[in-house]
Amino acid sequence: MTAFAGIVALEPEALAAAAAISASLRSGLSRHPGEAIRTGATDRAVVHSFDLDAWADGPAVRDGDGRYIVVCGDPAYGDAASRQAGVDLFADHLARDPAGALAATTGTFALVVVADGGSLLAADKFGSRPIYWARRGDLLCFATSFRALRDALLDGLTVDGRALRETIVAGQPLGDRTLFAEIRLMRPGQMLRVVRNRCDLSQYHDWSGITASSASRDEAVNTVYERFLHGIRRRSYTPVADAFLSGGLDSRAVVAGLLDAGRRVNTFNSSYPGSADHVLGEEIARHLGTAHRTDLRDPVESLRYTMETFANYARRASVAFPRSDGRPGSAGRLLWSGDGGSVLMGHVYLTDDRVRAFAAAPIGLEAVRDVCRGSGSRIVRGSRSAAFREKAHAEIAAEIDAIACPRPARRLYLYHLLNNQARHLYWHHEQADRSRVELVTPFFDAKLVETIISLPTEWFVRHGFYNDWIGRFGVRADGVPWQVYPGHLPGPHPPRPELRQQWRGDWQGRREMSRIYRRVAGKILKDGGRFSRAVLDYRWLAVYYATFALCSDRFGYEIPVANKLSAELDRRY
Repeated sequence: MTAFAGIVALEPEALAAAAAISASLRSGLSRHPGEAIRTGATDRAVVHSFDLDAWADGPAVRDGDGRYIVVCGDPAYGDAASRQAGVDLFADHLARDPAGALAATTGTFALVVVADGGSLLAADKFGSRPIYWARRGDLLCFATSFRALRDALLDGLTVDGRALRETIVAGQPLGDRTLFAEIRLMRPGQMLRVVRNRCDLSQYHDWSGITASSASRDEAVNTVYERFLHGIRRRSYTPVADAFLSGGLDSRAVVAGLLDAGRRVNTFNSSYPGSADHVLGEEIARHLGTAHRTDLRDPVESLRYTMETFANYARRASVAFPRSDGRPGSAGRLLWSGDGGSVLMGHVYLTDDRVRAFAAAPIGLEAVRDVCRGSGSRIVRGSRSAAFREKAHAEIAAEIDAIACPRPARRLYLYHLLNNQARHLYWHHEQADRSRVELVTPFFDAKLVETIISLPTEWFVRHGFYNDWIGRFGVRADGVPWQVYPGHLPGPHPPRPELRQQWRGDWQGRREMSRIYRRVAGKILKDGGRFSRAVLDYRWLAVYYATFALCSDRFGYEIPVANKLSAELDRRY
């Protein structure tokens, strides 16, 4: 399945009184016209779900023996030859030992089980597919869509001040927080069991307990390669795969892994003409021998994507990239993606100095300021004061100190794994009803990441280990240059200074940028709801709106923040 939402009643009579909430969850789960919504129920629970039909083997729903099970994504349980066979084995194990079954998964999924004897919600070990939940009286309400749960419970919601501060300073809420105090998020490796009127939240997986490996660096390169290849084989159920292929390392590693696994690969790149993404993407496609298609777009569209989310990119790919599976156009698309590679393998946010600073306990506020620079936005009411940021930094430091880590050099990595990587694809999943795309993300493989965590952190800083590892593939994935992050090791090829990098901020002309900023600011000023008006400083937003009319992009960094907050707080997407 792609998404689910539902209710568990803690008291027998509570479900009958929740018809309006159930109906709202059902209608809000998808905005796609004519979406087929399935519903399963017990005497104390109801679950609504829909499926994009991206996997050719059908929806992962099990109904029988007094249980109703919905699985979104692919748990990658065992070594089954198909996703459905793996889900069957997973469901059997869940009936005997829920925590043991969850601990045996390696993939990305969201799970709900409702049964006469109790119910279960579980996030994968990365928290990569979201599950939001809230108590409303004698009801436990839940959804994989933040929008659906927010709208169903709107009248009783209040803004979470701490989550708001974290969003401004760290770029997102941390831990289990959302922008609403009443709505919580299932954390990586977490399960929520409901038996009669009791809710029990617990961890079935803990990343901090992984012990150090004694492998040499050469041995580790081989082991990590084998783990990655096994994860690709485990998720690849057809002889042909469709995949993104840019000028960077992450998508290249995925495509190389598919080829090493014996699959034929069709690749897709959406990039700016003459950019490193465009040129190097085509060079690596020719080198690897994939059937490649490049979709060249106007650089101004980058800003539109920033304003309107990754789902636009996925939707564009599904239109511009011919499907290889021979299935009807109405079926969802399954696309392989390198998401997660830069952080989970590349350790992109880590430097030697930051690793040392985060190894200290308690962590110093200067270290927090270094990694939590946020956007610099002052668009939230009160955020212009020093006290706002000082309080946010202290709260973030407490969140970091709470990460139990027997190997302190891994604390910063775990902070990113448990927070920004856990939420990295949430907006994609929120918009999947419109993009009609499911992603296969082999970097989010539990066995792979456990192996990475067991190795010395310093090996990975500045892409050092990654550069060695990419040369291990049988198809010689290092045979063509790639885009290099600023300040990171370049690999075996000389730099290509004539190619403009994707991280440069001067792709768009000032006039075009200011026009888009003005349009978005105007929409927020006109359509913002009660939460937006309570949180955002509309006086400054009006000033920015007027400034953009002069073709100035000076305050452009404020608009993506305002747009994100307004979208999540009110009914704007």
